[in-house]
Amino acid sequence: MELKKSQIISFAFDLDGTLVDTENHKAESHKESIEHFGGNIELNSYYDLIGNSFEYVFNSLKLDLPITITEYKAVFNRIYLEKLNNITLTTGAVDLLEKIYVQKIKIALVTSSEKWMMDFILKKLKINKYFDIKISGDDVVHNKPNPEPYQ
Repeated sequence: MELKKSQIISFAFDLDGTLVDTENHKAESHKESIEHFGGNIELNSYYDLIGNSFEYVFNSLKLDLPITITEYKAVFNRIYLEKLNNITLTTGAVDLLEKIYVQKIKIALVTSSEKWMMDFILKKLKINKYFDIKISGDDVVHNKPNPEPYQ
């Protein structure tokens, strides 16, 4: 996507672990999902995988369990959605976003999370209005740390 000069972004924020602490919830959701299928992983198994695509995380965590990514995602999404109901913004996040927003400076949100996760969090925390452009993991072929989401 090519931006017009009026769309040039001055700030780009990450969502998970920056504006909101969701990584613990994701770690717990992956652990519980694996347990749902009869497996067992350490809670910290997810932390080395932060920022990667869901498919990569699934393939790294599923052990030798005979499950498909579709089956796993259905269980994970249900568990994770429950946990998302208890999220809060990082201290100072809204104040910073508001200060940038009132200056009419363009703000982007760049996340490796799936679009539904991003949209749910933005709506729940009432911060959608701050972002001129939102890029989710569903919008790119290569997730972060690849530069594609930022380009």
